[in-house]
Amino acid sequence: MKGMIMAKKMSVIIAALDTYKEVQELHACIERQTIRLQLEVICICKTKDSLSLPDSFLNRYPDVVLIEGGESILLHEARHLGVLSSTAPYILIAEDHCLPIDDCFEHMLSRLREGWSGVGPSIISGNRLSAVARAANCVTYGEWMGQDESGEVKYIAGYNSAFPRTILLSRGERLAEDLIATSLMQASLRKEGHRFFLESKAVMYHWEASYWRGTRSILIPQGQALGVLRSRGWSPLKRLCFSALIPCLFLSRYLRALRTYWRIVKTNIALAEFFYLFPITMIWSLGELKGYWTRGRRVFQTVSNVERNRSPFISPDEMISIPSPIMKD
Repeated sequence: MKGMIMAKKMSVIIAALDTYKEVQELHACIERQTIRLQLEVICICKTKDSLSLPDSFLNRYPDVVLIEGGESILLHEARHLGVLSSTAPYILIAEDHCLPIDDCFEHMLSRLREGWSGVGPSIISGNRLSAVARAANCVTYGEWMGQDESGEVKYIAGYNSAFPRTILLSRGERLAEDLIATSLMQASLRKEGHRFFLESKAVMYHWEASYWRGTRSILIPQGQALGVLRSRGWSPLKRLCFSALIPCLFLSRYLRALRTYWRIVKTNIALAEFFYLFPITMIWSLGELKGYWTRGRRVFQTVSNVERNRSPFISPDEMISIPSPIMKD
C-alpha cells in the first residue's frame, strides 16, 4: 500500500561524539543494508551543531533519529542513551571503525528471530598493510575472525553484535557500565541461561591502529577499564591474588590469538604479525592489571576519547572503507 511505513525490526545506534565526518562511512554502510527499511537508525551526538551535518542530510535521511546527549557525555553513556531511546525489538551498537557488508544485518536479524540472546558477526581485518594492526585484530577480535561455520559460542563481539532490546533493558542501572566492557555483561547473561550465536554470513570489517603508538593508546585504557569493572567490590587480598594471576590471563589471550593467527594466515605466513602477537597481548593484559588498582571516571573518559574516533590512529593508506571487490581473507 502506498505510503505504508514498514515496521522497524532493528535499532542501529551510532555514537557520533565528534563530527559526522568520522561516522560517515559507517552510516553509508548502514544505508546500503538490504533490510534498510526495517532499520531504525539512531545517531547520538553532543549537540546537533557540533555534529556539523552536511546541508542536505536531513532531506536525504529524514528517518535518521538525532539525539543530543550534551557536551560532557562519554561514549558508553551515549550508547546507553541510544538503547533507552530505541523502539525496535533488536538493537545493534555500531562502531565507527567496523563496517558491515550489505547483507550483514539481514543475516543477523534472521538468527535473532530464532530466539538467540545475541548474534554476532564474522570479522575480517580492515587493515591491509599494517602488520601491527592485523596482529592487534587477532588479539582483540580474533575469536570471530576466519570462522567459516556458524554456531553457538560463549562470547560474541561486544559491539557490532545484535541483542534483543528486552535483554539489554533487563540489566537496569548496570547497563551503562556494561557498555564499557561488554564481555562482563555477556558472562553475567550466560549465567542466567542466555545463549549467543556467531553468524558467519554476517561479515564486518574491523580496523585497529596502524602504528605502535596508537595500539598502546587504545589497548592500555581498554584493558584498564576492564580491570576497573572486573575488580569492583574486590577486597585488597583478592586484588593481590588476581594480580598474581595476570600471567595466566596473558597466556590464555596469547594462545587464543595464536589460534586465530594460524586459522587465518593458512599458507600466507606473515612473520611480523606472528611476533607482534606477544607484545600486543602483554600491553592489553598489563592495562587490565593497572585497572585492578585504579578507580574513577578518568579511565572511562580516556576510553571514550580513543574509541569514539579511530581515524587519527589509521594510516591514510588503510582508510576505513570496505574494499572493493569484497573478498574474505
